[in-house]
Amino acid sequence: MEYLGHFSIEIRTFLFYTFILTGSIILIRYILFPLFKLYGISKNRLSHDEAAGIIGNHFSEIKDKLINAMQLSVASVKADENELLIAGVNQKMDEIKPFNFTLAINKKEKW
Repeated sequence: MEYLGHFSIEIRTFLFYTFILTGSIILIRYILFPLFKLYGISKNRLSHDEAAGIIGNHFSEIKDKLINAMQLSVASVKADENELLIAGVNQKMDEIKPFNFTLAINKKEKW
């Protein structure tokens, strides 16, 4: 554009800062935000309890089983590998295994 237009200093300054601003917006929107989401730095993440609630709402047959399995799993970690708690977690997980959780994901919905 400069070759054909022979712009004044004000127009060249405007074009320069417009280029810098546009490049920064593209860098932030299409590179940094996806990297933050990829590495889990973004603030809008679901907790395990919230995710279990959403899955439980979709599959009403396992709502309580999934939440109980998660609570038992957390309790077994805190109790230094108590065998009874581990057996309870394994039992709940065996009850949940037949369900296909990928049906609950709407792949067309944009995050």
